[in-house]
Amino acid sequence: MYQGEDAVYLYGVRCTFWSLEDSLKPHGYVNPFVVAVFCYSLFHKPTGHPDVSKRHYFFPNIADNLLKDVNEADQDVLSRAFKRSSKARPPKNSNILFFPTFHDEHWFVFAVDIKDRKFVMLDSNFKQNDRFQQFVSHRMRYSFQHHWHQFIQHELDFDDFDFIYPVVPQQPPGHEHDSGIYAMMFLEHWVSPKSILTSVFTPKDIPNLRIKIANELVFQPKNSGMKHRVTEHHAEDDD
Repeated sequence: MYQGEDAVYLYGVRCTFWSLEDSLKPHGYVNPFVVAVFCYSLFHKPTGHPDVSKRHYFFPNIADNLLKDVNEADQDVLSRAFKRSSKARPPKNSNILFFPTFHDEHWFVFAVDIKDRKFVMLDSNFKQNDRFQQFVSHRMRYSFQHHWHQFIQHELDFDDFDFIYPVVPQQPPGHEHDSGIYAMMFLEHWVSPKSILTSVFTPKDIPNLRIKIANELVFQPKNSGMKHRVTEHHAEDDD
């Protein structure tokens, strides 16, 4: 009845009830719109502003373009993203830049750890030597460096950055639909190469995390979407 209405609306970043429900229901594949509002909700947490957290969360469409050949990427989209992030805090003065990425029906997080001089791959399924990771790691690194020099224009010797593949919680076989939940948890909880995400959550937590993420997005204090639909629905259930 109201599936097309905005369940979450954060200063122009939005997702509908349909997207939220379809993504966070049991066995649902997470929609990029949900990851985008999740990123923006992290930005709006009390310590989430880049001036405090020194973290930037880029929307999935940015990683989509970084995965393309440089001459096929939408330069206007990438330019706006890098320049907009500079208004909150210059990326060169930040600790980590996060790029949630959806490729070949799988979510992972590419992070640029400027403070520790690392390129970081947070992946719940593929390992460093898997063909999937060999492709995306090479493409993301090259494209990121190219566009950093084009739009940020601050010299950093990225050739000296190591590529690391930290140990993170792994999705069990047959749970490909859960990769987006893992990716959102990586975005929220990865801090540095010292982070031990296996102590933060396990695969058994994923069903409850789906519920937790949905509730936190809908009831985010700055959400101006139609969250009253949820409270009205609960009230009807109680009658």
